[in-house]
Amino acid sequence: MTPLAREKAFAVAVAVANALGFLCATVPPALIDPQLRTQYSYPAGREYPLAWLIVPAVLAVLLLTFLVARYVSRNFRPALIEAPLLVIAGVSNLIIFPQEVPHGGIVQVTGIWIVIMALWTWTHDSYADIDETSLAAVDQQAALEFLKEKANFYRTMAFGLVAAQVALLVTGVLALHSINKAIVKSEAEVHLLDRFSFAGMAAFTLLVLFGPFLEALQAWQSFTALFLSPALRASEVSKNGIASSSLEPARHNS
Repeated sequence: MTPLAREKAFAVAVAVANALGFLCATVPPALIDPQLRTQYSYPAGREYPLAWLIVPAVLAVLLLTFLVARYVSRNFRPALIEAPLLVIAGVSNLIIFPQEVPHGGIVQVTGIWIVIMALWTWTHDSYADIDETSLAAVDQQAALEFLKEKANFYRTMAFGLVAAQVALLVTGVLALHSINKAIVKSEAEVHLLDRFSFAGMAAFTLLVLFGPFLEALQAWQSFTALFLSPALRASEVSKNGIASSSLEPARHNS
């Protein structure tokens, strides 16, 4: 895949991911809140007549995220990639869900989502410009050491993300169940909240696996391939050969 095609694919992927994050943040409250009749803070339930605005809002998140990913400089992209989701989610909270500002579910999902998206974007951009051409201008032994360190870093990052996600998944499920029991009185409504909460945890897990984890694996593979590149190896062998040949006269003279 060419660098241009890879950048387009990344822009599409993060745009779709941000749009899904917005849906995860706004659709569950629109469906669940009207059904909750034993909630301590809102015993009469809540209705959202403007919930249909979620549809144009998610399209705006999709388009704006694509534009940021496609045209914003890599220096600022990790910080700005989550801006469309953050801004539109906040405006939606004020317009679509005005009964609870800030809405706990929207804040929780949006906050976690933007952290994962920022990590994904940083991981992608951190190795995008490193190739054989950029390494040709430096000492080849130093380049090989650099590639080895980078490969180890991304490998550790990939497996660290998996371990962290497993730990957070277990503790998150238990914590969300306790929180849901503190929000409503009815066991049936606790069960309803649990189902959506656990679905949200599954969505976070999938985002981590198909986002920063997969990106870290691709970076690991990229640096490993560069480390084993015939061009770098040939240059190293050539330099070693020159150094050895320069020592031969000295040996003969001695």
